[in-house]
Amino acid sequence: MNQLTKKNTLLVGLTLFSMFFGAGNLIFPPFLGNQAGENVWVAMAGFAVTAIGFPILGVAAVAKSGGLDVLAKRVHPVFATIFTLLIYVSIGPALAIPRTASTSFEMTVLPFLQTGAEREIVQMIYSAVFFVVAFLIALKPEKLTERLGKVLTPCLLTLIVVVFVRALFFQAGGFGEPIVNYQSGGFVKGFLEGYQTMDTIAALNFGIVIALAIRAKGISQERVIVKETMKAGAIAGALLLAIYSALSYVGAMASGMYQDGENGAQVLTYVVQKMFGKEGLVLLGMIFLIACLNTCVGLLCCCSEYFKELFPKIPYYIWNAMFAGISFLVSNLGLSNILKVSVPVLQAIYPMAIVLIVLAFLNPLIERWRAVYPVTIFMTGITSVLYVLESVEVRLSIISEGMRRLPLYKEGLVWITPAFLGIVIGIVQSVAFQRKEEKNGKKRVILASASPRRSELMRQAGFEFEVQVSKKEEIYMSKQPDEIVKELSLLKAEDVADNIERKNVIVIGADTVVALDGKILGKPKSEEEAVYMIQQLQGRAHQVYTGVAILIFDENGICHRKNHAVCTEVFVNSMTDSEISEYISCEEVMDKAGAYGIQGRFAIYINRIEGDYYNVVGLPISYIYQELKEEID
Repeated sequence: MNQLTKKNTLLVGLTLFSMFFGAGNLIFPPFLGNQAGENVWVAMAGFAVTAIGFPILGVAAVAKSGGLDVLAKRVHPVFATIFTLLIYVSIGPALAIPRTASTSFEMTVLPFLQTGAEREIVQMIYSAVFFVVAFLIALKPEKLTERLGKVLTPCLLTLIVVVFVRALFFQAGGFGEPIVNYQSGGFVKGFLEGYQTMDTIAALNFGIVIALAIRAKGISQERVIVKETMKAGAIAGALLLAIYSALSYVGAMASGMYQDGENGAQVLTYVVQKMFGKEGLVLLGMIFLIACLNTCVGLLCCCSEYFKELFPKIPYYIWNAMFAGISFLVSNLGLSNILKVSVPVLQAIYPMAIVLIVLAFLNPLIERWRAVYPVTIFMTGITSVLYVLESVEVRLSIISEGMRRLPLYKEGLVWITPAFLGIVIGIVQSVAFQRKEEKNGKKRVILASASPRRSELMRQAGFEFEVQVSKKEEIYMSKQPDEIVKELSLLKAEDVADNIERKNVIVIGADTVVALDGKILGKPKSEEEAVYMIQQLQGRAHQVYTGVAILIFDENGICHRKNHAVCTEVFVNSMTDSEISEYISCEEVMDKAGAYGIQGRFAIYINRIEGDYYNVVGLPISYIYQELKEEID
C-alpha cells in the first residue's frame, strides 16, 4: 500500500486531534477569551502559534527526523536521554496524565458534591475507575484509531459544536474590557498561555503512536509514514484551530458580565450554566470526560512505549499499569496544586522543545554545521532555567541582572535572542572545527539510517557520526535476499550523499531483511500477520541479511564505494500458542522485520545463532569498523 485511504487518513487525523485535545485544551482557551475580552482574536493568534503551530510542526519534525531520540541526539546523547526523560515525566505521571483525571473530576463530579469530606473519597474512587478504563484502552496502541478516532472523538466534537452554536444565539454580557496583560501585549500573553496545553512537548512523542497506527493500516515504507503523519497533523491542526476559536469566543462573550473566574473551568461552568441551566453541567461534564480520557490514553501509550524501548525486559503492559497507578496517586493532589507545579517546569522545557523543532526544519540548511544543535539548545536551555529561577525568586545577582537587559525579558520570551545567537555561534564554531579536521585529514561520518539500534551500535564502537535519513522510496530490482539488502543500502547511502557536500565524508547506508526458505519476511501489517510470521519461524532456522553500503569521499570528491551483505543464521525454539500470543501483546513487533527483535523479549526463544549477533540487531558493526579503521584513525 502506497498511501492511506482518505477515510483512514481522516481517522488517523482524528486520533491525533483526540490525543492533543485534553484537559488544558478545554480550560485555557475560554479563560484566555474571558481575560482578553475585546482583544480575544489578537490573543488567540498568539495562542495558536504555541498551542497549534508548534505542536503540529513537532509531529512533522519527529516524523522527518526518524524519531525524538534521533532528533535529540543531534544535540548530544546525554542531552537526548535527560531531555526525553524530562518530557516523558512531564507529559506522563508527574503532570499531564494526573491532570486529565483531576480536571475531569472537577468538571464531571465535583459540581454535584456537597461536602468537602465527601470529595476526597469520591475523587479517589473516580480517579481509580478513570485510570482503569484508560489502562484497558491503552493496552492496544495500534488500535487507537478504532477506539478514539471512530468513537470518542466524533462524540466530543458533536458536544462542543452544541455548546458553540448555543453561544452564538445567547445574549450574554458581550465582549468586555481586556485585563491588564491583554491590553497591549495580547499576542505575547496568548503565546505564553499556549505553553500550558503542553502540546508542543507532547507532540515530540505522539509521533510514535501515530506511526504505529499508520503501520497497522498496512503502510511500511518510512517515506509514506512521514507523509501520512504530516497529513494527520494538518487535519488535527485545522480541528484544533476551529475548536480553540469557538472556546475563546465562548469565554470572551461572557467577559462583559463575568471576569472573576480563576481558571477556564470556572468560566466554562458559568457560561454553560447560563445557557443551559443545571443540565448544562452534565453536558460540560461529558465534554471534559471524553477529552481528558482521550488524552490520558494517548499519553499512557507514549510513555509506556518509550520506557519499554528503554527497558525492553519489562513488558509494555507493566509500564502501562505502573504509569496509570502513579498518575492515580498524583491526581488526588488536586488540579490547583498540579497547575502550580506545571507552570515553572513548562517555562523551562518549552523553549528548548520549540527551538529543537525549528532546528529540525532548518536541518537541510544547517546539517553540515554540527555545533549548531548543542550550542543553540544550551543557550536556550540555560536562559530558560535562569528565567524560571527568577520567577520563583531564586536570583543569581550578576547573571540575573545581565539577563534582564536582554530583549523580550518582560514579555517572558527572553530565550529568543540567545537561541538566535546560538545558531550563529554554532555555525562559526563548526566552520572552524571542520577546517581544522580537513587540515588533519579527518573525515565526517554520516549514518543514513533512522534506526536507534544502529545508532547505538555505532556509538558503542566509538564512531563520531551524525544521522541523516534517506527519503528515497525503497524500490529494488534484485531477487535474492543478499542482493536486495545490498541494493537498498546503496540506494539509501547515495540518496543522502546527493544532498551533502561530497568531500572528506563517509556515508554509511544499511538495510536488514529476514528470510525464510528464500522468502522475504518484512514488517507485519497486522497482529494476525505477526502471529503467522512467528509461527513460521519456530522450531527451525531462518536467515537475517544486512546490507551495508559505505561511500568514502576524499578531499577532491572522488568516491570509493564498498557494498557488502552479511548473513546470520538464527535458530528459534518451538513456541506454544500462548507464548506467541503473550509475546505479540507485550512487545512492539509492527516495526520489526520478521515480527521480532532479538535484543528484546524474543531472546528467550532463540536456540542459537550462527554468525554475527549484531547483524541480527541491525548492523554488522565489526565489518564496518574493519573497513573504516584506517579512514577514522
